[in-house]
Amino acid sequence: MIKLIMQVKGKFPQKITKRGQFTNNYFNEKGQFVSHDIDNVSKKEFLKEMEISQNPTKDLLQMLKASFKSDSEDEKNLVSFRDFLEKCLNLDPNKRFSAIEALCHPFIEFNPLLYK
Repeated sequence: MIKLIMQVKGKFPQKITKRGQFTNNYFNEKGQFVSHDIDNVSKKEFLKEMEISQNPTKDLLQMLKASFKSDSEDEKNLVSFRDFLEKCLNLDPNKRFSAIEALCHPFIEFNPLLYK
């Protein structure tokens, strides 16, 4: 999940990863992301160091569109959902949505799909 977030939002600032309680589980001493993967042949876990770009490499809206059929109403919901996710996934915890802010976002507040 961390890898996907960094592909959409870019690399975590080093000052944030240095403060993290579990940083050593996911980042090496150079600040590179360490992916925990399973070898297809041996079925054993191995660690793979990955250099993640400072800038995002994937577009969240395009990823969402690929997962859903779209018409004009869906398109508006996807744009609103993308905005909601981007604010929830902000890498800087001080700039990230609080629970109250998230609940007041238009995607949550007015989404009829959530109230069926």
